[in-house]
Amino acid sequence: MKALLGTQQYLCVGESRPDNMEKIKDIIASIRANKGIKEDFLFTENTSLRDDLGFDSFDLAEFTVKLEAEFGIDIFETGLVENIRDVKDKLNLK
Repeated sequence: MKALLGTQQYLCVGESRPDNMEKIKDIIASIRANKGIKEDFLFTENTSLRDDLGFDSFDLAEFTVKLEAEFGIDIFETGLVENIRDVKDKLNLK
């Protein structure tokens, strides 16, 4: 399974940012694979976790646990997260 990068690709100046975005993309791909979803997915800042990726509440819980294990931050601790931009903001990725 591969993720398709949209118009806002993560090729930027931030230290290790592409690696971090790749980790997030890999986590998403693994959750989708566990659900049996094999289609490619668009990965932009506007990608909705529910609408575009098909995540339900169980998937969001798994996503949170995996992100916290990887980055040490609970992204839902201070509010809702709806898209990749929200995830980036919560993880302080510029």
